[in-house]
Amino acid sequence: MEAAESDVGRTRLTRGVVGTPLYMAPEQWRGEAVGVYTDVYALGCMLVEMLTGQQAVAGHSIRALQRAHCAGELRPVPQELPEGARPEHRRRVRTCVARCVAREPEARYATWEALADALAEAYSGLSGQAVPAALPAAALSRAERVAHGWSYNAMGEAYLDLGKAAVAVDYFERASTVGAEASEPALRGAALGNLGLAYARLGEVRRAIGYYEEQLVITREIGDRHGEGNALGNLGSAYYCLGEVRRAIGYYEQALLIRQEIGDIAGVATDSFNMALLYQQQGDPARALPLAQEAARIFARIGRPNAQVAQQLVAQFSAVIEAVVAAAGGHAQARAAVEGLFAQFEQGGWRIVEPIQRIWAGERDEESLTAGIDANSALIVREILKRL
Repeated sequence: MEAAESDVGRTRLTRGVVGTPLYMAPEQWRGEAVGVYTDVYALGCMLVEMLTGQQAVAGHSIRALQRAHCAGELRPVPQELPEGARPEHRRRVRTCVARCVAREPEARYATWEALADALAEAYSGLSGQAVPAALPAAALSRAERVAHGWSYNAMGEAYLDLGKAAVAVDYFERASTVGAEASEPALRGAALGNLGLAYARLGEVRRAIGYYEEQLVITREIGDRHGEGNALGNLGSAYYCLGEVRRAIGYYEQALLIRQEIGDIAGVATDSFNMALLYQQQGDPARALPLAQEAARIFARIGRPNAQVAQQLVAQFSAVIEAVVAAAGGHAQARAAVEGLFAQFEQGGWRIVEPIQRIWAGERDEESLTAGIDANSALIVREILKRL
């Protein structure tokens, strides 16, 4: 399976920084300080999309997006856009957008007020009219109220991306309220799930669980399988944080089945990785190893930095590795224990059975033993050879 292009637009942890890769400013990728200028950059990327109908940066993986953002390789707004506008007004729009997405923070608008003035000036030039005043909520149609609700939700996600969970809570609560009042369950479910994420970030895990449970009920009522998988995965993570391992695994297992059903491969990798961690902590490598392999394989394929983390997890399965080493030294019980895991290794996609058998037969050439097998299986083989 290949990663869906839409997956790169989801909010995620990227090298220790939370953000939405399509809109992450260079300073976020570099792990530097963020501020208003970081939000301005994200808005600039959205303006490019609105004007061109295409994403501001091209790329089908996290790595590709990182390179594009950090190199300033954003899609330019064509000179003929906006269509029908006079040349000087087109230049004004392009100048405004270019300043928003400038590679260096100090080259962007420093305040929202300055950006608002620039946008108002561009709007007036294009339309020949002043910026219209905001309509009171009572004057909005249901569709308009729902659209506002999704905007609140998006604003909350942006603040959550920037690590401002307390600010995000306010926007998610507004979105949830709109969803309830407008009888829009999809909006309410999304906002409740995001409230859970925000409170989890604030350390209020029990409170987060309540929101995840509400989200789960709604997603099941409306048949939103993707949302249901997210809610279950988040519940698994919450109980993991609380040390309730059995409940965490139960939720992760349910989430994993849904992710596999709908083809959410990033979700499959995340849930597999989390379950592998739990099983490894419980001293159950037979279950942890196949899950770790699956996570590592997918993360590597879609360009997620978590691949390195997954590989580190694989290297931590010292119990199995030590048993292989002991068996190589003639320990019959250790050999029997490892042989009992061979079927599970094969089922999990680990190509280490033959190399282990060859090691037991006395072979020690690393290049020969790792030839033709995947990188993660080779990692285990190399670790075994190191300990012999």
